[in-house]
Amino acid sequence: MNDKEFNKLKSKIHKIIDKWSPMLGLKWWTVKIYYERVNCTDISRHDDGYSRAGAQTHVQYPYKTAQIYFYLPDLKSLGKQELENLVIHELIHILVNEMRFFNEGIDHEERVVSDLTSAFIWTYKRYK
Repeated sequence: MNDKEFNKLKSKIHKIIDKWSPMLGLKWWTVKIYYERVNCTDISRHDDGYSRAGAQTHVQYPYKTAQIYFYLPDLKSLGKQELENLVIHELIHILVNEMRFFNEGIDHEERVVSDLTSAFIWTYKRYK
């Protein structure tokens, strides 16, 4: 991925974050965004057994802080809506991350986040 492609995709993701963060109530969180030049699958096999595809979100919910890592080579083939869905999905992980620690784990969190992503997008399109 050359610099021009990297910066163009980075800009697209940044615009989606700017659009959706306030609508999702993340104004009071500190969220750091990292744009990586490596494939997520090259570096990421985690303790939970899941490999990551395209992005990772790490949350410290007691402190309302989070970091999102976007692995741009993994995302370059996504269409506009797919990219927006992925970014929203990662932002919603910030909101529900603490549920992971109450016996349900990441599988439950992933399903909830996926459903909420669809619901927020549908609501936005319906009422904009």
